[in-house]
Amino acid sequence: MSVRFGVLGPLRVEGGRTPGPAKHRTLLAALLLAAGEQVPVGRLMSVVWDDRPPATAESVLRVYVSALRKVVDGIRTVPGGYLLDVARDDVDCHRFERLVAEARRARAAGEVARAADGFRAAQALWRGRALADVESSVLRRTHGVPLEELRLTALEERVELDLRLGRGAEMVGELRALVAAHPLRERAWVRLIEALHQAGRRSEALGAYQDARRTLVEELGLEPGAELTAAHRRVLHDDGTPLQRTDGIRPGGGQVVSELPPDISDFVGRRAVLGWIAGLVPEHASAPVHLVLHGPPGCGKSAVAVHAATTIELSGDRLYAPLGARPPGAVLEDLLRSLGCPDGAVPSALADRVRLYRSMTARRRLLVVLDDAADEAQVRPLLPTGPGSLTLVTSRSPLAGLEAARAYELGLLDRDEAVAMLAEVAGHDRVRAEPGAALRIVALCGHLPLALRIAGSRLARKPGWTLDHLAGRLGDERRRLDELSAGDLAVRGSLALGYRGLPDPERRLLRRLGALSAPDFAPWALGADLEPLAEAGLLQSRGLDEAGQERYGWHDLTRLYAAERLAEEDGGPAGVLAAMAGEILERTRQARASLLPAEPGTGRTEIHPPTPAPPHD
Repeated sequence: MSVRFGVLGPLRVEGGRTPGPAKHRTLLAALLLAAGEQVPVGRLMSVVWDDRPPATAESVLRVYVSALRKVVDGIRTVPGGYLLDVARDDVDCHRFERLVAEARRARAAGEVARAADGFRAAQALWRGRALADVESSVLRRTHGVPLEELRLTALEERVELDLRLGRGAEMVGELRALVAAHPLRERAWVRLIEALHQAGRRSEALGAYQDARRTLVEELGLEPGAELTAAHRRVLHDDGTPLQRTDGIRPGGGQVVSELPPDISDFVGRRAVLGWIAGLVPEHASAPVHLVLHGPPGCGKSAVAVHAATTIELSGDRLYAPLGARPPGAVLEDLLRSLGCPDGAVPSALADRVRLYRSMTARRRLLVVLDDAADEAQVRPLLPTGPGSLTLVTSRSPLAGLEAARAYELGLLDRDEAVAMLAEVAGHDRVRAEPGAALRIVALCGHLPLALRIAGSRLARKPGWTLDHLAGRLGDERRRLDELSAGDLAVRGSLALGYRGLPDPERRLLRRLGALSAPDFAPWALGADLEPLAEAGLLQSRGLDEAGQERYGWHDLTRLYAAERLAEEDGGPAGVLAAMAGEILERTRQARASLLPAEPGTGRTEIHPPTPAPPHD
């Protein structure tokens, strides 16, 4: 089945005329990206005029819609906006996302060849850069960038599957082109190294690692990450056995397995949480110990877990599994192979994999790091059962439903720790030379480790910049999230992962909060339950206020992200603030009506709740 409309490249209308005027193309692209769903007028104006609509925008938009209807069927006027009534599979971007999701399900079910073919079919839909001829930075930022990211991720996942199928030699050229186009993308280098290794070109694989390391150090001031380092280690320790898989290390000869990523050299502070973990390390425990490190996006949970795991004195194998959105069955496949299960012996059914994993870990003392867990259901099948084993789980959620687990909420760095981290990344001499500017950068980063690492990396690769110059750039709230980006590290990207994982009602709620400038708030002000946002790590509980109401706060960078989403998806705060003011005023009227004098002149008051209406017959 061919698609009727295309946005994965220049805008395309199959069997019809593609709109000529630039704003008509932008309007059509916005409707196609939300095919079958209502798009509010405010959002369309923001998209078409790039967040700067003129006073006449709404009337002009109606003219554009009328002109567009002459070349595209199915545009309907609905309350508050417009809708393009087409099947989502008729638009290439939606079909692409469906094919990727189906390929991932096939991979989770163990159907490697079918999954690889599915990813390949999804890639075939691309004709160039997403929204190539659409002149809207709003659409490129909100849709084009995520689509391009998914395209690259799907490509890497397809390559990983082809490597499992022994096709490494066939993919070297494709992967060399990929790293040339995306030299800061570590996973692309990993796949190239693995393909060269599988093809028997060991010296070229080692050379590719050196090229990757040199690029990362020169461009970002960062050493290679865990996955790239592990790929290099596998090539160095090659015993002549052809590479059959691309993640994890096959244990051999009774050797202790150690898959932990390397500890970061510039780790600072965090003595309290490290002491908490050390105090719970099982010495002679009769049961495994499970610890959860949770906190907001970018607070350094993974760095703390890896640092603790590399410094803990605990005999036995040490395993590491990045979770994210991966199904537990796929993670179990990796863990089982790491523990020595032969390729052909890994069961296909999830329940069988769980039973085998529990059996293999029952008499082994393990240290397992489960990084970036989504929820309890994802983690439970991955917990080792051996007495004295230790599991460190990182998550944005406290995973309160995880039985027999202890949790620690990881907060922000204190001032001294934050300055020390900035100095480790940017250079101690530069920070000592401008202590006031360093403190301003720390404050503008909100003491968030990810933001500080990015700020330090930008200074490290810009030796001509002063700290005062960077502080000035960060001072503009409208550009701060843009400034806090370096290579594939970005505060916005970290927050977007949590936002995209929310159901639609919680996304709308976070956007509504983006209209507020307050550092904390009570749920009654919005008439909504804020706990789901706290569970996602986007809000933090601030305890009870004087009225006994729980209050929630958030990091200032989260506030900026919510305000950005509100502007791009709902047209800005005006409508939200007006609705909230009306709701609060109505609650005030109801409260006033229920407070009546007990006796005139006594000064005392009685509460008379409104009498509920009698039920209808």
